[in-house]
Formats: sequence, structure tokens, C-alpha cells
Amino acid sequence: MLLEIEALLTKDNLPAANDVLDKAQLMAVRLYGANSPALIMVSYIRYAVYTEIGMSRKAIEAYRDYVDLNHFNYGYSPADLSVLYSAIIDSNNERGCFCTSGIYEARMQVLHTEEIPFAPGVRFSKAFSEATNCLVSKDYDLCAFYIENARNIFLQEIKPDDRLIDSIRPVFEGGVVPDAVLGKYYERALSSGVFEIELGRGEYSAARERVLNEISNEANLEERLMLSVRLGRIAIKEGNTEEGVQHWWNVISQADASCKFEIAKDIAEWAAVYELHHEAKEFYETALQAEYMIYAKTKDLAVALRNYAEALELYGQQDKSDESWQQAIDLFKATNDYDGLALAYWYWGTTKQDCQAEVLLERAIKYWKREPGIFDETLSHIYREYASNQGMLGNMEEARDAAQKAVRLYPSYYPDYLAEEIEEYL
Repeated sequence: MLLEIEALLTKDNLPAANDVLDKAQLMAVRLYGANSPALIMVSYIRYAVYTEIGMSRKAIEAYRDYVDLNHFNYGYSPADLSVLYSAIIDSNNERGCFCTSGIYEARMQVLHTEEIPFAPGVRFSKAFSEATNCLVSKDYDLCAFYIENARNIFLQEIKPDDRLIDSIRPVFEGGVVPDAVLGKYYERALSSGVFEIELGRGEYSAARERVLNEISNEANLEERLMLSVRLGRIAIKEGNTEEGVQHWWNVISQADASCKFEIAKDIAEWAAVYELHHEAKEFYETALQAEYMIYAKTKDLAVALRNYAEALELYGQQDKSDESWQQAIDLFKATNDYDGLALAYWYWGTTKQDCQAEVLLERAIKYWKREPGIFDETLSHIYREYASNQGMLGNMEEARDAAQKAVRLYPSYYPDYLAEEIEEYL
């Protein structure tokens, strides 16, 4: 137990946290055996640590161990599987692997048809994952239905009432009840979902009114500024691009140094979504100033450097772009984030040609840890790129081999629009 507490206290330092958890795991195995219930909490803390720093596939791997140990010791639990499937759906959506997401959403639906009572948090997670999938497909009506389901679960079964909050307030330092206890994370997730629906439907006045109301009720400065970023998005969607960009600069100017990286990075990502590439480059340059970078998590910093490199590529700043790519890769290596490393090599490889692309794509394949099972949509996409590259280099046998792997690894019927890119090698 003491080692588990120590791991939680060092969660911001991944190598240190993993060292402590390795010791706890070894001790539990020696004392109680390979499938001991004592290992359950070790696996869950690994999941929490990886989730906190954004290493989603490592978090899923740890949660899969947690599920296996729970089932071994206490029996089958569809609730455990539901949470695991929700995490897999979110992780695949992040990488654009929507076919895999759809498969796991179908599996999750089957679990919830069983006449078994699920905990409110599990049902909220399911409803919110379904809403996220609908946002990806821009089915805003169905997304609103799932968001409303999630909201009802939160309001009726999760959110603590005011009397309970008042009764426990003296327990916390200064009488300040943490956001996690208040259920703020649920509220912010719901707020984000509703905003995306309104923006997608073109209901800009309603979206603006809602954001302004939420800003007035938010005590945390960083959260207020993150909400204010949405006002810039509304202005841009309304066609007032200059106004939206200026609003974003105003938001950054109000941020403390400790949160300026996170806010500027978030704005830069939205600028890129709206194809404001020059502005995105400038926002990344702001985020990556030394006095703000020191507050960034290593994973976030690596992602920002990767995205900045892509922005530089558009403006022909090749040397500077390569330097930024290399910095991102060094950071991913430093944190043993091999998923981030493989994705960086893949994305960098798509910006190159010939032998340069070949080397980078081969490294992407090398560092990407294949998904358990038969299929791996991400690796399928990497092999598709590699097949095209090998074909351009005249290595026809390698191109055919890569193309066949791309098709075999895809989790469903290989789409025509992807097959067209490599049809001459199939």
C-alpha cells in the first residue's frame, strides 16, 4: 500500500512512478502469487498514471491487465469491459481509426443489452463515448440524444447535492472542495459536447450565450480562458476570422505563464483545423517560448513540436521543420513513449519523398507496438504509405508485401478510396 501511495505521489514523473509500481508488482507476486488481488490496484494506478499524461494505448494496456485480474479473482464483469471499450474507442478516434472505434462501440452495445445493473460512471462513460462517435460522423441529433442521456445520469446519480458538499467542506484545506469531488470533470465534458453540437448546427448565438454564462460561473482562471477560446471559434465560424484571431491573442495575453503553453497550443490546434496555417504557426511559436515550455508536460510539448514542424513545412522552412521534428522525437524517446515516437516518424515520413520517407516509415513500423489480435488499423495505414513509397522507389516486391499487410491488418473490408492508392501493388 505504501508503494502504491508513493507511485501516486510521483505520477508526474513517469519513470519514477513506473519504478515504484514495478517494485510493488514484484513484491505482490512474491508474497501472494501471479494473479493476486494485490496486483489489481497496481494495474489501476498504472492506468491512471498513463491516462494523466496522455499515453492512451499504454493506459489501455494497464486497464486490460486490471480487467483480467478482476475477472480472475472476482468473476466476469461487463462493467469492466465497458470502461475498457470506451477507452479503446476514444484512443482510436484520436488517431483517426474510426473503423476500429465502430467495432468496439458495437461490442459495448452488446454488453449493455444484458440485464445487469451498471454503475452510473460506467453508463456515463458509455453515453459520452457514443456522443463522441456521433460528433466524428457529424450526426448532431443523435449526439444530442447521447449527451442528454449522459447529463441525466450525471444530475440524477453522480452529482453530489449541496448539503453533502457543505457537510464535507471542512475536511478540505481552506474549505475548498476539489473539482473531482464536485463532479466538475463530468460537467466540463458535457459542456464541451453541447458546444460542439451547437457549433456544428450553426447555432452560434446559443453557443455564445452558453459560453459566456459558463465563463461567469467558472472560478478557475485557466478553465475560464479555455472556455473563452470557444468564443474565437464561434467568430471564425461566423465568418469573422480577423475578430476571432484577435480574440485568441487577447486570451493568451490574459493567461499566466503557468498556463500560457496549454492555451496557446490549444488555440494553435484550432487554427490549423480552420486552415489558418500562418496563424497556427505563430500560436505554436508563442507556446514554444522557453518561459512557457517549462510548464508543459513532456508529451504535450512533443505533440506541439510535431504540429509546429508540420506548420513550418507548409511555408517551405524545411531546415527549421526538420529541427522541430527531431526535437519532438527526442522528447518521445526520453519518456519511452514509443506510440508517440512511431506516430511522429509516420507523420514526418508523409512529408518526405524517396529514401528519406523510406527511412522514417520503416522506423514508424519498428516502434509501433502492434495491437493484440489480428487487426491494427494504425499499422495498416502506415503500411499503405510504405507501399506507395516502395513503389515510387521501384522496389515492387516490397511494395506488394506492404500493400498486402495494409489490407490484412485493416479491421474490415478494405475501403475503395484507400485501395486506389495501392491497387497496382495488390
